[in-house]
Amino acid sequence: MISRVLKRSPRRVPAAIASLLLLAGSALHQEEPRGSGDGADAILRSRVVTRSRNRVYYAGRTEGAPPLGQISLEYTTVYWGELSDDHWMKAEREGRWSPGDEFWAVMDSDLTLEFGKRRVPPGHYYIVLERSKGKPALLLSDSARVREARLSHGRAADVDRAYEIPLQSKRVQGQPRDLLVSIGFVDRSNAPEKLEFRLQLGPIEYTASIVAKGREKTEASFQTEKRYRALLIEEARGPDAAIVTVEHAPAEWNPARAEGIAALKPGQRLHLGDGFWSSLESSVAVTLGETKLDAGHHYLMLARSENDGWRLVLWPSVESHKKTVDASRASDTRDGVSIPLSTERVEPASREPLSVTLAAGQGGEAAMNIRWGPYRWLAPMRVHGGEP
Repeated sequence: MISRVLKRSPRRVPAAIASLLLLAGSALHQEEPRGSGDGADAILRSRVVTRSRNRVYYAGRTEGAPPLGQISLEYTTVYWGELSDDHWMKAEREGRWSPGDEFWAVMDSDLTLEFGKRRVPPGHYYIVLERSKGKPALLLSDSARVREARLSHGRAADVDRAYEIPLQSKRVQGQPRDLLVSIGFVDRSNAPEKLEFRLQLGPIEYTASIVAKGREKTEASFQTEKRYRALLIEEARGPDAAIVTVEHAPAEWNPARAEGIAALKPGQRLHLGDGFWSSLESSVAVTLGETKLDAGHHYLMLARSENDGWRLVLWPSVESHKKTVDASRASDTRDGVSIPLSTERVEPASREPLSVTLAAGQGGEAAMNIRWGPYRWLAPMRVHGGEP
């Protein structure tokens, strides 16, 4: 079940949360601990981390051809100069580890991928590296199973194994580099379906060959972009800690975008951001506005409503994986969960890029704050971290 509407009187945005959000801005890059109310020692804290994303995407070779699928990798960079020898040498020890920091490295794909003899269906996966008996492997673990177990990225050893792909490894010459997780073409012009996964940290590089099934005669493109991920974490619950996160690109506000948004009619949808889908992901149930959502992973869109109002649309990522719909076709989607947004318009429009943050309140209360151009959108949230 995607969601259920709570049958209760409309809930006002708590005054303390509303005040916090109006003043939040860059302050949310700092930790903000608050008591969650679900337990004597439970704490909600929020922060924003910078991420990197690179993706390969396909389309037909005729002008205006629809998208034909994509594969995307997203992670938090670990800087070589800030690591101890013990940290990066995890890559050479037996066991499992999660590349990056703060949150899982992610592979999101609506393509069937072949890693040698291993076929991986479309899906949303967390990336884990494993070394067993001296042999390195890439583990792609179904994010839904990890969320169900409420495992943080620091507990990579406890994830269920989904797909295991053998990796080639070597030591590279030259200056050791910061963490890089990427996917690229082997020969884009002649064999766009042939790709290579590559992960490098310090002097060690891991690689694996990939074939994107059915994409032999297509137009293929590559994109790399900076992303932000807002995290709301419930402390003091150990393995049961709740994690709610929103990920997006810092999309610029410009005259063309302002014109496009102004032209939207009631019911029409717009991708919230640029490039790859923006998303909301939660390891526990959350109430957003008046709608209770089960734990899951949703792509985010804006929709115009009557009387110049706005709604946030949450579309389950599994639907995109089934239908091969990328963010440029957000207007073509029809289902999903629609959440009314409190809206404020401020002139002149800010030139700052899109910002989506999560603010921690008390008693399990929180809120999502969206700032883009002249718009300030707000949706109250409750994190049900104490529930099974």
